[in-house]
Parts: sequence; C-alpha cells; structure tokens
Amino acid sequence: MKSCWAGLNTSVVAAFMLVGSCVSSPATTYLVTDDDGGDFQNIQSAIDAVNEGDTLLIARGTYYGDGNWELDLAGKNLVFVSQEGLESVVLRGRYDDWHRVVHLHSGEDDRTVFDGIMFHIGGHENYDDVGGLVYLDGASPVFRNCIFSAGFASDGGALYCVDSNVQLIDCWFRNGVTGRGSSVYADGGAPSLINCFVDKGHAGDSGGAFYFSSAAFEMTGCFVRRSSSVGHGGALVAMDCVGARIEGCTFQSSEAHTGADLCLLGASEVDVTACSFVEGRAEAEGASVYCGELSNVGFERCIFAFTHDVEPFECDGTVSFRNCISYGNAAGDSLCGSYSDNLFVDPRFCDSWGSDYGLCANSPALPANNPWNELIGAWGENCGDCYTPVTPVSWGSIKALFR
Repeated sequence: MKSCWAGLNTSVVAAFMLVGSCVSSPATTYLVTDDDGGDFQNIQSAIDAVNEGDTLLIARGTYYGDGNWELDLAGKNLVFVSQEGLESVVLRGRYDDWHRVVHLHSGEDDRTVFDGIMFHIGGHENYDDVGGLVYLDGASPVFRNCIFSAGFASDGGALYCVDSNVQLIDCWFRNGVTGRGSSVYADGGAPSLINCFVDKGHAGDSGGAFYFSSAAFEMTGCFVRRSSSVGHGGALVAMDCVGARIEGCTFQSSEAHTGADLCLLGASEVDVTACSFVEGRAEAEGASVYCGELSNVGFERCIFAFTHDVEPFECDGTVSFRNCISYGNAAGDSLCGSYSDNLFVDPRFCDSWGSDYGLCANSPALPANNPWNELIGAWGENCGDCYTPVTPVSWGSIKALFR
C-alpha cells in the first residue's frame, strides 16, 4: 500500500511533523513539599522542570532559602496553589540581607496565578531597594486569596510593579513599611485590586498603603484601615494617573501630613464612586482628600464622616461632588470645587466604633431614604433603625468637657 505521505515534498512533510509535535500537552499538577514526600523539594527546581500551564500544588510548610526565594519563572506561565488553603503555605523572604520572594520580569501574564499563599518578611530595614516581597517588571500575574505580611522596601513594601497589569483579588496586606506604597507601588500599567484589605501600612514618605504613578489603576470593594504616611496620602497617592477608578471602597483612620485618605497629584484624573471615608486625620491640609492644582477628580455617592483636626477637603484642582454625604467632620462639613445634590446629615452607621460601616435601616444613605434613590457609600443596610446619632470623639475631647 502506498504511504499517504508519498509524493509530498519532504519540506512539507517536515512542517506537518513539526506542527504535530507542537500541540500542547494537557496541563499536569505536581506536588512541592519541604521534605522528600513530593515531586519536588523546592519551588524553583519545580519551576525549571515543569511545562507551561502546569500547576504546582504546594504542601503545608514555610519555604525559604535558596530555591525558595527570588523565584523567577523566566516567561513560563504557571499556577501555584496551596494544598490546604490560606496560611498553610508561607513563602518567606529574608530580612537581614535582601531576598524578596518573587521576581518576575519576562512578560508573564494572567495565566500565572498565585492562590492561597502567604508572602512574609522581605526587604531590609534600611529600605535600600524596591519590592520587599514581590517585584514585577513587565509581568502581569494574578494573586488570589493571598496574604502579604511585613514587606520592607524603599518603594513597594509588598509589591513593586513596573508596566504591570497585575490583578490582586481577595488579598490581605498587613504591617508593611516603606518609603512609598507599603502595599503596592505601581509605575505605569493598569493594576487592579478587588476586595482587598489593608491593615496598618506605613510610608516614611508618601502613600501609606498605595502609591500609583502614571498608572490606570482600579480599586473595587477594598477596605484600607489605619494606614499612615509622613508626607502625602495616608492611604493612597495618585501621581499623573489618568483613567483611574475607585469604587465601593472604605478608607478608615488614615493619617498623613496632607490628604489622609486620598492625595491626587500631577495631572491625575480619577473617578471615585460609592466609597466611605471615615475618621481621617491630617496635620496640614485635607483630613480626607487633597487634590493638587492639575488634578481632576469626581466624587459620586460617597460618604465623608468624622474626620479630625483640619478641613476634610483641599481642592486646588478640578473637583466635583454629587449625591454625597458630608457629616461630623471636626473642622466643618463644607465641600469644595463644584457640587450639587449633596446631604449634610448623619449617615447612621451601624457601629463605627466597631468598624461596622453598614447602614441603619433609616440611614439617609439608603436608596429609600434619599431624594435620588441611590445607595451612598460603600455599604448597604446591615442593622435596624438607629435613633441616637453617635459621633466618634477622642478621649482628650471627653476630658475637656470636665475642665
């Protein structure tokens, strides 16, 4: 019988054979352990050995040292999953001399996923480099259900991102210390954060939690609590950011010299929708928001409440407020820039002392209780009617009543 290949040009046959050999094989899952019970005993050796699209299932343990820090995928997209879920796997850097956990710089994209992993201790107390835990340069992975703890760096205590479209989903940042951006420092790109939580980030310069520079960032459903900076933006600085968006986020107890919650600098254009800003504190200007003279920001359906010390807003740029609530701010509730259809009444949180910013059933921030039939702020109804408005006060204020 004559072969089906007979008569074909040999170069054509070679081409067909090459195509056949390039058909991708099914993804494979490999187990990484910190002993000899798995397929690999350290993460980098697994990365080097497996194929594009494979999954590394990481067993319970703390992974550090050679082969487990400065992880480099070299352009290979892989999935990293903790075998037993959040906090069972800790990837630890080194504090006394610089060893971050992950360094991606070869175009990895959203097919690279880290899921349910804790990144802990990276950088150095002298903050002499960037990206305490993770450094992304032109790489855009996904981090889901991850914890970033105790990252130290000059910029980006947890993550330092250059031209990155990194996605951070349901992640938790805690106790980061940095010059700028204890959680994330992003230069360029379009990073996104969805349902992330930040607790106690600090910046010795600016951007206590986040510092975005020329980045079209998006934040949705995030909660930033007790972040601070010595300079601008106790929670967030946006510098020359165009097309940025913040929606459904809560900023609580931020502190800074200028702009405790948000500090918008350069030619930034940011839309802020359905956010709650509470208990901010600034030394100079903007106990909640500072907008530089070239910035353009619109606030819609936001709550600004119970700020301390100085006026809540400093608007040197183009600023607008629509369908917002401003109430209980120590230096007054007046808005700035252009504004229309706003309220100056108690938003009636369920329990601001307990950080429950859900709304009482009779809150004017609920659609049924305001003229615009809109939900105002980041939270919906979470308790019954509240009849006695409670304004958070300091212990010093209480003592002053008895002088």
